[in-house]
Amino acid sequence: MTTPTGPQHESGFGNLILKGIEEVVLPLKVSYFPQTVGWKILAALILLWVTYYLFRKARKWWQNRYRREALRRLQATVEERDRPVSERLAEMAELLKATALHAYPREQVAGLYGGEWLVFLNQQTAAQDYFSKKSMHLLSSSADQQQPIVTDEQVSILAGEMACWIKRHPARQQHSPAAEEPSGQESQA
Repeated sequence: MTTPTGPQHESGFGNLILKGIEEVVLPLKVSYFPQTVGWKILAALILLWVTYYLFRKARKWWQNRYRREALRRLQATVEERDRPVSERLAEMAELLKATALHAYPREQVAGLYGGEWLVFLNQQTAAQDYFSKKSMHLLSSSADQQQPIVTDEQVSILAGEMACWIKRHPARQQHSPAAEEPSGQESQA
């Protein structure tokens, strides 16, 4: 084995050109985290706002699950063309009543039928009447067990109006059955 010949630098670099050159020392890493208190407070406020916003969205999504279920059942009922139209109309009317019972107090909705029921539905939306006269006639005839001649096209129109009402009606009261006290018992303080 041969040993290298030639001058050697004290530092062991082995190159005379590098003699006396100091190695560059890199600065410490610069932190991207804000150093002042104001930015930390702003970041905390933004985090609180985002948390509040997500909580509100999640709560609204949870409270509107009855709407999603009603729309799903309505679509399934409309697509069942092998069933008689009268059965589908009765199921659609029942679905609309169940949706209204979930959104409004039972005392306000349960006793309504016929014309009063249809007026109630249209009164819940300030912008417009969602149900046309023909659709109102179909809904009232399904409740009265009358058998008008109804086409699939009329059922589809009624379903569209129902879907519009289900999506847009304002829910007056979000209540849970567990929060209500039985009517026979008084709370004692």
